[in-house]
Amino acid sequence: MVLARASEPRPCLIPPDQRPEHEGKPTLVLDMNHTLVSSVTSPDQRYDFVSKVRGSDGTLLTLKRPFVDDFLRQVARVYEIVVFTSCDRRIADPILDELDPEGRLFAHRLYTEHCSWSSEVGHVKDLSMLGRGMERVVIVDDSESKCVWNLDNWVRVSSFWDNPDDRELLDLVPFLLGLAKVEDVRPVVRKWRLQNFRK
Repeated sequence: MVLARASEPRPCLIPPDQRPEHEGKPTLVLDMNHTLVSSVTSPDQRYDFVSKVRGSDGTLLTLKRPFVDDFLRQVARVYEIVVFTSCDRRIADPILDELDPEGRLFAHRLYTEHCSWSSEVGHVKDLSMLGRGMERVVIVDDSESKCVWNLDNWVRVSSFWDNPDDRELLDLVPFLLGLAKVEDVRPVVRKWRLQNFRK
């Protein structure tokens, strides 16, 4: 699936240059909803934490994907991590604060206002706005449509809802650690996706 890019101006806000501690590291872009966590609609369901929606009295029940904490700790050693979610920041930030309480894992956070727009699929995460060399950028996301302009950089995961036996993040760690050493991630990512997600 190849879609034309929208003609309207893209968001001008992009992450600043890499911090000194991330200099030279590749960039790992992580989706949030159904990639790292899942929202829970009833307190009778299993959930890991409750967060407050900023600027309102609303609360959210959130279930972490199995092994997400270990996954984040391991990939943060070799990547600059940018969270790119299509959620509003008022919803996303309290959840991300739970995942990264010390503020050491996520270098930057991008939200729905940073997404571009496609008339065919809606919100799209345009990785070119990151200001990073595309040969050293990887995005892990459960949505093909959100990554449609950068499929060569897209590491697909299945959508997480509530499966307690899910191992996808844990199984992905060795691949991502090896990918961090590659000069151009794109041909490796293409091959991996073809081997692991044949339609």
